[in-house]
Amino acid sequence: MKKVLVVNASPHKSEGVVGEALGLLIENLKASRCFEIEVFYTQQQDVAPCTGCMSCRVCGSCNYRQDDSQVFVAKLQNCDILIIGMPTYWANMPGTLKVLIDRIVYALIRKDEKCMIPVPLHKGKKMVVITTCSTPKPLNFLFRQSAGALSAVKRIFKICGFRICGTLQIAGTCRGYVLNDRMRKKISCIAGKLLRS
Repeated sequence: MKKVLVVNASPHKSEGVVGEALGLLIENLKASRCFEIEVFYTQQQDVAPCTGCMSCRVCGSCNYRQDDSQVFVAKLQNCDILIIGMPTYWANMPGTLKVLIDRIVYALIRKDEKCMIPVPLHKGKKMVVITTCSTPKPLNFLFRQSAGALSAVKRIFKICGFRICGTLQIAGTCRGYVLNDRMRKKISCIAGKLLRS
């Protein structure tokens, strides 16, 4: 059974569009009975910002303080598939997700001692990224709102060895937005891709 770690980086947990999209994807994956799924809510975690001391690059762990970043690392190291769902903030990922990623660099890559090139620690793992954005189409695409957030996350996790198996940008998600049939079909297609991979 493949282990799936779902990261919900929305402050609205399961009530918002991110939660609805992730819920539908989880439902599709559970129906196959091939996946063990765990959800991690960044908004509910106690994660202190990185201090930039760089000691984690030497010792392979963060000694700054014990908090939920270490809990996340254990889950990340154990998963086969990582799914991140997030709202778009200023064409980027939300702060809670960025703070978490900054704190766990040591668990994502290590530096090659000879040439100082990052060595990925999650080679072969699969990943899906879902972004939502209140900016409506076509402005969302013209101003690269969701695209900026998606690009930032993909850039980080590709370096860490993850293979992006699916992405979804949902625009115009003001209050009262409900996933339409087209978006639901795209989510089902992403689930199908994960099943086949």
